[in-house]
Amino acid sequence: MHVFNSLNVFVLIYIVDGEGQLIYEDGLIQLSKGSSIMVPANMGEYTIQGKIEAIVTYINKPNV
Repeated sequence: MHVFNSLNVFVLIYIVDGEGQLIYEDGLIQLSKGSSIMVPANMGEYTIQGKIEAIVTYINKPNV
């Protein structure tokens, strides 16, 4: 199990293989091979359980 805190930017997660769940304060989302999810910047703490391989990407906000 991995516990994450939201960044100040959205995160895109693409499940390459396996299955699991993204668990957050208000519920859970099933993750399986081929699915993708956008985690909002204000999601707060969340965990990912299960056995998955994923590509995770986000865009850094430039310092202005």
